[in-house]
Amino acid sequence: MLTLHTSSDCTMVTAPPRAARGYFANVLAGIRDGGAMHARYAALARMSNTDLARRGLTRAEIMRAVVAGE
Repeated sequence: MLTLHTSSDCTMVTAPPRAARGYFANVLAGIRDGGAMHARYAALARMSNTDLARRGLTRAEIMRAVVAGE
């Protein structure tokens, strides 16, 4: 369980070591997933409308495809 400690000049989050590892592992996994989504979006956004159509996509569908992992 994470515990939030606040004072007038500082905010600190504490957690038991095992919980902290799990929390930070999830944060890092989220960052990694976000980077992969950004790379997919950039690759699709660079494609022409014809290339997107070959993949069965329109420009308006790029974000849906990125989030779905297509």
